[in-house]
Amino acid sequence: MATVTSTLVIQTLDKNEFPINMAYVVMKQLFTYGVKDISVKKGSVLISLSYTPKDSTLLKKMGNLPVKYTRIQVHSEEELGLLEKAVQKYNFNIINDDEIIKSEH
Repeated sequence: MATVTSTLVIQTLDKNEFPINMAYVVMKQLFTYGVKDISVKKGSVLISLSYTPKDSTLLKKMGNLPVKYTRIQVHSEEELGLLEKAVQKYNFNIINDDEIIKSEH
């Protein structure tokens, strides 16, 4: 069975208490296995993985961090840019309702 690569787009829900640079540092600590790249782009942390983690695994990793995440299957900056344009131009939902994590605070 082939492994499906994925990219996680992490956005903070509390920019004052958990700014994006803090989210970047935390994500570097949480994701160490199968990481191709972790970067900050346009106010989001992008984590390029060599696998697709289960939703239950992501929920455990994120704990009560004030973030939301979206799993996408893009393989290049060009694909990510095209997806961003499509999301802005058309009305469709790539975020699974189970993929929204909110802080208990």
